[in-house]
Amino acid sequence: MSQRLTRRVVVRRCAGGALGIIGSALLVACGGAAATTIGSTSVAATVSVNTATVAPTSAAATTGSTTAATSSSASTAVAAATTATTTATQASSASATSAAAIAPPTSANTIWWFATNGLAKTEEDGWKGVFAQFEKENPTLKIQFTNSDDTGYIAAVAGGTYPDVHEPETKKLPAWAFKQVDIDMTSYVQKAKLDQNAYTATQLQKVILNGKWYGIPWDTAPAVIFYNKTLFRNSGVAEPPKKWGDPSWTWDTFLQAAKRLTTGSGDSATFGWGWTTSWYYYNPWAWANGGEFSDKERTKITVTDSAYSDAFQWYADLINVHQVAPTAAQAKQATWSNGKVAMMSSGSYTTVGMDQVMKSSDWDVAPYPVGKVGVFTRAPADCCAMVNHAPHPDNGLTAILFVTGPTGQKMLAQLGYVPTLKSAQQSPDFLQPTGHVDRQVFIDGLQISRPTPIPFIYTDVAADFGKQIPNLLAAKITAKSMMEQLQPQLQALLDKAPPDWRLVD
Repeated sequence: MSQRLTRRVVVRRCAGGALGIIGSALLVACGGAAATTIGSTSVAATVSVNTATVAPTSAAATTGSTTAATSSSASTAVAAATTATTTATQASSASATSAAAIAPPTSANTIWWFATNGLAKTEEDGWKGVFAQFEKENPTLKIQFTNSDDTGYIAAVAGGTYPDVHEPETKKLPAWAFKQVDIDMTSYVQKAKLDQNAYTATQLQKVILNGKWYGIPWDTAPAVIFYNKTLFRNSGVAEPPKKWGDPSWTWDTFLQAAKRLTTGSGDSATFGWGWTTSWYYYNPWAWANGGEFSDKERTKITVTDSAYSDAFQWYADLINVHQVAPTAAQAKQATWSNGKVAMMSSGSYTTVGMDQVMKSSDWDVAPYPVGKVGVFTRAPADCCAMVNHAPHPDNGLTAILFVTGPTGQKMLAQLGYVPTLKSAQQSPDFLQPTGHVDRQVFIDGLQISRPTPIPFIYTDVAADFGKQIPNLLAAKITAKSMMEQLQPQLQALLDKAPPDWRLVD
């Protein structure tokens, strides 16, 4: 029922045993010592399986489909972990087999570009256009583009085949860097004389880890509220304002709008809100409520504080108390893509191909509503990193500089991505390429965006929340109880993380 529109929002596995084995193999393959795994947080612990997209897709993808996928993935992962701890040899063989299935380029003038953010078809096609332009401007070079995920990248590197360029999400970059899979590329950046002032400062912060460059950011993705203009118009509800912090757009007015947008019953029902099980999309609500994931020193997990947990409960109440969002059963017929969900939250990358998915251009974006202490958003990013043992590092850098330079950034802006090059952000190529989306909302959102809490442990945190949030949304558990169960697990992850790597994304 769900459609896969974009990337990033995936079902995470937490198979600690299996991942630890692959992590050790990776470290050896990349020239490092087989260090102790940090909890289950290692390069291998960033393994993810791309399934139905959650937030950007539809209420179906964000409710029933995702809940089932999460439960299935978790059960599978536990079984895999149990098996792996007793059959390490089989696990190693499996990773080698997976690696063999990913064929590296055979030509010395071909750059192997490996994306691990699970691009949808519309995004992949756009990237192929960017690379075609690169090859036109660099006729002696070619690019082999692999659109995969973390699992594929791990399999390739562990099997001894090394891409030239890795395109990871920055919230996963610290784990890759710590395990020396993606290298310190400071000397390359200095050699290229990269103008740091030309890029959005908050995005550079995501790739400069402990004073060293581990990537160059190519996009940022402020999360916003997507809304269906037809449903707003038909329900007589005024469209949301375009300015972040507008006092007329609060949690209360958001809820009142969602109530009016929720109409009908059965197969004809429409809903004001389409939810997600993805933990990171809850943080803007928690921040607006005054909640924090951890203390400022990043030594204590603070999810049990009422300001944090209450925001999660408010979110769940949209389904179970206010009934402005579909239950898992109702989500089988009420989706964003079929026009029966009026609002949902996602990142700016969701705009790529949205008209085709919606079969309509009658949609737009708006800020999050204002909470008790203000309004915030998350602005995750993707970057271009250099791979340890890359066979063509200089050619890889040439491709990276093209993608993050004026031509590449312009082309990506035209596709709908929010570029990190400031000149591209303010260009007509980005601000109004489709004529109906107010993309200034994304740019303004960068000013109040906040980073992912402690990305070094991000994958494990997301997996732990992913097991519990479906129960919260189904009213099987309260947010307070959920946080009390999660806090010691999350604290154990944090305690094992090296202090120097408790960075923010």
